[in-house]
Amino acid sequence: MIRFIFSLLILIFFIHPFQETYAQADSSYVSLDSLKTIATPILKKQKKKYNPDRAALLAAVVPGLGQIYNHRYWKLPIVYGGAIAMYYWVNSNHVQYIQYRDIYLKGILKSNNNPQLDPTTSRAKDLQTFYRRTRDLAVILSGVFYILTIVDAYTDAHLREFDISDDLTLKIDPYFQKIGKGNQIQGGITLSFQFK
Repeated sequence: MIRFIFSLLILIFFIHPFQETYAQADSSYVSLDSLKTIATPILKKQKKKYNPDRAALLAAVVPGLGQIYNHRYWKLPIVYGGAIAMYYWVNSNHVQYIQYRDIYLKGILKSNNNPQLDPTTSRAKDLQTFYRRTRDLAVILSGVFYILTIVDAYTDAHLREFDISDDLTLKIDPYFQKIGKGNQIQGGITLSFQFK
């Protein structure tokens, strides 16, 4: 108990001189001693900077985590709804593929390795091929959706610092210029950006 009180007193003793620093947040010069003057920056609340690389890495590790990092919570149902839909699409086509593959293999064994004799076996082969292709397409589109969530997190982190205030204006005007000594006129458009 005595050690705790002793360490608390030492901590208070060392913190006390620095309390004067935070009390004068209005001034850019803070005096800790009458003989020394140290320049310290004014304490201001700074806007959070979003790191696009970190957002992309988080989105790659766990889908939706990059959107959480960017504070875009409304995108989470889209990300997880899409992931669930893609999983269901891949899984249902895989189950159908396995089912028709087994029917086809049983039909071949019954017809002594001649699938042309049984129309059910040839139809099972067509359905097996269809569900295999659809399953493969679903896997590819699932990968594309996954990459799109990473790209979304990356670009959203970049665009968080983009200025969309009313101080930006674009003025479009027609432009006419005489060419040479004749009466020929060349037309065009001028774009003028104004920052207020």
